Amino acid sequence: MSVQLSYSSSNLLLGCEQRYSHYKVMSTSKDIDFEENYKAFNIGKAFHWILEVSEHRKPESISSLLGTARVDFDLEDSDVALVHAMVLKYLRGTKGDGLSVVKCEYKIDHPEIIGFIDLISKYDDGRWLIADLKTSAAVYPTTVKKLALDRQLSLYAYFAPEIAKVYGLDMDKFLGCAYRVTTKPRLKQKRDETYNEYVLRLADRANFHDFRIPIELMRPQAAFDTHMRLHKRALELHAGEEPLKNYNYCDSYFRPCEYWSHCHGKCFSEVEIEDHAFRETLPIPDELN
Repeated sequence: MSVQLSYSSSNLLLGCEQRYSHYKVMSTSKDIDFEENYKAFNIGKAFHWILEVSEHRKPESISSLLGTARVDFDLEDSDVALVHAMVLKYLRGTKGDGLSVVKCEYKIDHPEIIGFIDLISKYDDGRWLIADLKTSAAVYPTTVKKLALDRQLSLYAYFAPEIAKVYGLDMDKFLGCAYRVTTKPRLKQKRDETYNEYVLRLADRANFHDFRIPIELMRPQAAFDTHMRLHKRALELHAGEEPLKNYNYCDSYFRPCEYWSHCHGKCFSEVEIEDHAFRETLPIPDELN
């Protein structure tokens, strides 16, 4: 059996084998009360797409790209303005950084691994790095502090020798990975505000961060070994082995799993738990009377 495991699928497998099996092995239908919400996902995809096709430079016609993104990613008017502002913020943040694009969306096509690296870029002196782009409502300190051991970044870094060979880069000048985050501000357009004014206000409120993780702090081999171990487990599940259940993953990302009923017997909306509140009948201290 041939299975190529992406990082996102391996992360799903690591979180809950049961959920992975429903999604990747059995193609189980999602619960009828599960609410699909692709809005945030589509905003991120549109942002990535515009930067990819413009090779991380100012587009000749961003209006044309936004028009295509509106249709392809099912964006509302406010979403289009937000994507526009985020691209503007990103370009402001990277302007003058001295980096040129080597490749956007580099495909990792390993027998057991598949994935796409957002960006490979280099300086004029030959130093180069791998960049992963993220969009987020905010940047959390815990995320930043653990970047050196981020499994996705380290897995990408494992393929640096292959990338160097393909594009004639010097491995001795490989710097490591950049973790680039552009935030999504939540602002409504004012009645007397033009589209351009709204976009500029959104861009001013957005944040751009370019965190650099030196290769000497990363663990590429460990990330690869972990991925291969998960790949082996994926093959076992595809061959019919019983998956383990992780009930801590039932409410990941603050919403119920789309396969809730298969672990709990009922859909999420059907589960009722009685709350028998206990009230202590202690005398009220004199000082509170």
